[in-house]
Amino acid sequence: MLDDCEEPEPGVEVVKADVGTLWLGSDGITRVHLNSYPQFTPEHARQLFDAYGLLSPGKRVLALVQVGKVRRSATGTREIMAGEESVGWHRGVAFLIRSPVARVLVNGFISLQRPAYPTRVFVKGSREAARRWLLALPETPP
Repeated sequence: MLDDCEEPEPGVEVVKADVGTLWLGSDGITRVHLNSYPQFTPEHARQLFDAYGLLSPGKRVLALVQVGKVRRSATGTREIMAGEESVGWHRGVAFLIRSPVARVLVNGFISLQRPAYPTRVFVKGSREAARRWLLALPETPP
């Protein structure tokens, strides 16, 4: 995990995958700590969806995503993350960013792909603001 990540609460189910570590917090927010990769791929995106299915079967998630060091995303990845499959999994996503490169990639994803679910970028150190923003999102039908 990243050096400044929050840790899972005792007793919660933790899913570890090649893409990163995920768990559902007692506040209903799925924590996603992405591993560092030179390139985020469509396979990484699908691993996220599989983990969501284990933690919150049949539910759309509020995701607090801490982005590791990543240099680029592979062809087709942004389309998967903003596409119909992703919309079926996400109720809202807050990205916690630590590096300028990750910020450019995530801002590019949000502005170019325009996901149909609420997304927002937060900088390192604003985890609580990201959590409050997610919890304020309205309930939406599945």
